[in-house]
Amino acid sequence: MMETFAADHRKDNIGASVLCPGIVATNIGHSGRNRPDEYGGAVAPSEKDRTAEMLAQGLNPDIVGDLVLEAMQADQFYIFTDPGLKHLIETRCKRIVDGYDWAANCNALKGVKQSGMLPG
Repeated sequence: MMETFAADHRKDNIGASVLCPGIVATNIGHSGRNRPDEYGGAVAPSEKDRTAEMLAQGLNPDIVGDLVLEAMQADQFYIFTDPGLKHLIETRCKRIVDGYDWAANCNALKGVKQSGMLPG
């Protein structure tokens, strides 16, 4: 959505960024306590859930705020809080490229003329 928003508003001088956080020390692991009644009401965290424990070891949210400000000032679209997770993105991108390679050789698309272009 943000890629489309950014493309649509580039000429309007409106910037956009996407925050892709790794582990950040927040209380989101306890968010079930705030669940509205229409969605089943509040729930206590499960003792088996290690989310809160993992989050407690996460990046300080103040550092994330500094990072976001720096990235916005640098007109950085993607904002990653943990560059050490790059291998996960590389693996995902490889699977996507492999999917394109498969499609280029599949029987259903043999001989089908396509533009290879998208609007914008």
